[in-house]
This record gives sequence, C-alpha cells and structure tokens, in this order.
Amino acid sequence: MSDTVTTSKESARPRANPFRPGFGHRLDVVAGRKEILAVTKESFANPDWGLFPNIALIAWPGTGKTVMLCEMGDLAREAGWLVIDDSVSFKEPFADRVGAWIEESWPASAGPINQLGDQPCRLGRAVETVMGQPDAPAGILITVDEIHAASPDDLKVFEAPVQRLQGNGFPICVVVAGIPARLEAGAFGSYEHFDVSILTDSEIELGLIQTAAVAGFSFTDHALAMAVEASGGYAYMMQLVGWHACEETSKRDSQLITDTNIVGSVVGARRQLWGSSLRSVSDMLSEPEEWLLAAMAIDVGPSEVEVLGYRLNRSETQVTQCCENLISEGLICRVGDGVVDFVIAGHRAGVRGDGQYQALQARSAKRRKAMGQGRRR
Repeated sequence: MSDTVTTSKESARPRANPFRPGFGHRLDVVAGRKEILAVTKESFANPDWGLFPNIALIAWPGTGKTVMLCEMGDLAREAGWLVIDDSVSFKEPFADRVGAWIEESWPASAGPINQLGDQPCRLGRAVETVMGQPDAPAGILITVDEIHAASPDDLKVFEAPVQRLQGNGFPICVVVAGIPARLEAGAFGSYEHFDVSILTDSEIELGLIQTAAVAGFSFTDHALAMAVEASGGYAYMMQLVGWHACEETSKRDSQLITDTNIVGSVVGARRQLWGSSLRSVSDMLSEPEEWLLAAMAIDVGPSEVEVLGYRLNRSETQVTQCCENLISEGLICRVGDGVVDFVIAGHRAGVRGDGQYQALQARSAKRRKAMGQGRRR
C-alpha cells in the first residue's frame, strides 16, 4: 500500500484552510450523518406530510448539531420551504420571536399578523396567515438550537400551537437541538431522536480526506491514522486537528500532511478545544461531577468505579450515581462492568488543567509519601 492518500495533484498550490473549527460554521464537507440527512431530504420533498416527524438532535456542544441544523435548513429551502432559525440562547421568550420572524420572512402576510401584537397565539396565527397566501411556501421549518436552555413555560407556549397546527394538517416541522440529559427528560417524547454526538473512525477519516482535498491538501497514511485517533469521533476536534495540520503544512509550502504536522496539531487542537466547547460544558456541571472527572483524568485510560471512590473518599454508590449522571449527559461512557471512560477526545487533557485535578494529584502524592514513610519505619 502506498504511504499517501492521494486527493489532489501535488503540483496544485493549496488554497485557504478548508477546515473551519468554529461553532455553527458552514462546512464544505459534513462528516457522517448520512442517514438523518437522507431521511430529511426525502421527507421535505414528500407530498405525504404525515410521514414527516419532528426531530430532536441530541449532542454536546461541538459535536456538530448546529451544523446539522444548517444542513437541514438548506435541504428545506431547496424543496421550497420557509426556514426559520432560532436559538434559545437569546434572552426573550422564543415562541413569540419565532412568530415575528415568520412574519418578517414573508412580507405579504405582515399586515394581518402585526395587528395581533404579542399575543401568546402569535406563532400559530403567523403560520396560518403565511400558509394561506397565494404564494405560500411548501411548508415551514423551524429550527431551534440550545433548546435545553428553554424554560418549561416557554416550551408549553411553543409546543401548543405547533401541535395544533400539525394536527390540522399544516406543513410545519420543528427540529430542535440540545444536550442529552436535558433533551431526553420527556419534553420531546413525540420527536424522532437522533444522537449526533460521536462519528465512526471511517466517517472521521473520510471527512478529513474530503475536506483537505477541497484546498489541495492530502495526508500520508500514518498521518491520517494519527488524525483520526486524535479526533476521537468528535466532529469539532476533527476540524481543529485538520485546521492546525493544514496551517503547519502550509508553513513549509507543502500540501502533504505528515506525522510531524499532526503531532504539533494535536497539542494546539486540545488547547483550543478546552478553551472553547469543553470549558462551557464544565461550567454546567455540579461540583461532584467536576471532582469525578478530575479523578478519572488521573488515569491514562478507562477508570474503575471502585478506584474513583477511593480517590474521592466516596462510597461506590455515590460514585456510581455520579457516573450515571455524566453518562446521561454524554460526557463519559461505560466500557466494562464498573469501568468508565471519557467520550470526547481531548477532554481528559483539558480536565488536567483544572484545580480539582491538581488537588487530587497533591492528595495522592501525600498518601504515597505517608505510605513510604510507614514502610521505612
């Protein structure tokens, strides 16, 4: 087998970096997600509206859920749908805002809706008015990012008109995206759930090859394997590793990404990962969860629950419950009976920079010192 994966002519000069490791950026190549995109494309073009479900995308920040919302919106627009993009990160109640944006996006219906002011039914009236126009769109897709941040009252105000409209046959579809624990709590039980957290190694590999090729870059076989391993199935980490690798490669006026480029890229990618998505995730955790992750970070691989309990001076029952919380939130996973590990590539390295980890390391050093002194006596 050749030592290179050929994706372009070696004589072609690289263009701008094809990797875009920012949140929600539109990508030249979307790694994986073929099933959900195929279902979505077929459904928007399908005249039988009853076959199309509302969708909940379940994932932590940085795993590609916002990119997926953009991709699904593009598919809907291609099929003649009106697309309204929203995020609960805005402070005001989002249901009324969505209704106002539907109005603004379809000027012919502005008059009748404006007269309604900010009544709770604004979303429902907006959809009815727009779909009643002679030049009405094929349907209305509403995408809502960070849905886990919505209050129960906001969700009720939003869901009530949506359910009524769909029950009356209006072609309206909702796609929401949010973190696992809060999205699976029951508020979206009728939605079709898709886990968009982890990509397979083959999906990461193809994503790296195809994205690099957009700007004329290619990988050696071993460099590609290193990049796949460093990405750990995490879409954002793949973009980070690829971006840093292309930057390093361009510095030597080359297109061929080698092992040396990847080694330096992984260091930069992990530092950037912790400073962006994982830091925001950490801020949402409880104190016991933060300590558990710190205890896990001491290991170079999977952690035994019994050992974690010893490090934290907690019972196995307490540690197990904390593990269950982190598993439901998509941060760790079971890899055996009483054994857990980090899910997101680079998470362990990031945790090692936190105060809890440093404190546990200092405590472990004191224990080792005390045990050594005891043996000498």
